[in-house]
Amino acid sequence: MAYLFNGTNGEILLTAPMEGFTHGIISVSDLNNDGTPDVIATVGEPSYKATAFNGTNGVQLWNYPVPSGGSAKEVMEFPVAGSTPDIILGAFWGPIYRLDGTTGTQMWSRPTGNSGVMQLGRLKDVTGDSVDEVLAALLGNGTYCINGANGNIVWSLATANTMGVTAVSDLNGDGIDEVAIAVQNTGAKIVHGNNGEQLALYATSNSEQAREIAIVPDMDANNSFEIIFGGKIGNVALLSGGPDAPVGIPSSAQSLPKEFSLSNNYPNPFNPSTTFRLNLPQMANVEISIYNILGQKIRGISYDNLAAGTNEIQWNGKNDNGETATSGV
Repeated sequence: MAYLFNGTNGEILLTAPMEGFTHGIISVSDLNNDGTPDVIATVGEPSYKATAFNGTNGVQLWNYPVPSGGSAKEVMEFPVAGSTPDIILGAFWGPIYRLDGTTGTQMWSRPTGNSGVMQLGRLKDVTGDSVDEVLAALLGNGTYCINGANGNIVWSLATANTMGVTAVSDLNGDGIDEVAIAVQNTGAKIVHGNNGEQLALYATSNSEQAREIAIVPDMDANNSFEIIFGGKIGNVALLSGGPDAPVGIPSSAQSLPKEFSLSNNYPNPFNPSTTFRLNLPQMANVEISIYNILGQKIRGISYDNLAAGTNEIQWNGKNDNGETATSGV
């Protein structure tokens, strides 16, 4: 069932049958011109569909059965100039669809290689057709930027298990918005919106497992949105947006380091975490090893294909067993 609650007191205002395992539900702008917002919900087994409901009374407006049989999962409103919005639907282990918001008719579909769609986002038009683009984070198959008008791929990244994606207002002053991506065993990756080229990387270890990413209003008075990032084990980082590149590798206007170097950690002493600055002249596989005062290795933090540039790597003060290290490490 789908429920609408009174925001003041929690009273149930209406219910609507969902006929299966509900994966997602959102409020959307008025689809049927009755003056009130409406609702889109997605269902997995056994009915595998997306359904639009009248926000006033819960009456069904339309159904869209997912043709592939995959679970209808992620759903996003897609504004259309001068018209009711359309709907972007992401299936788990199936394609991504654009649906007409008024009728539920499919406008295009984009295969994902049977990947799970983890999150959808909307990017301001980068192809010059006056239609915004669609961003998709895919479990097992990377990141897609999809032309919102026709479903064609604008660019894609082989970021493996990708858990989250969001557009970020222009960070490097080229007039094009950027894209922030949460990559499971890599960290927070910031790329150019028009071509997917990497602008910055906030690296995390494999154990920290990047899971969520979003933007927040300007926190450091530099006239830029910031980027907030969270991992599996409770690690959260707030990254400064601009006007310079976010924490990570420098923007293309800056020169790369000429040699490999690892800074002393800061702060030192610390509680509970500390940061190392790692300079790489080229992409490399890297392992940071931490030893106690007896020379015993207590923690190894590994990264595959760490980007060239300056990377800030945080250690949470715990050993490989997840225990807080004693003083003197």
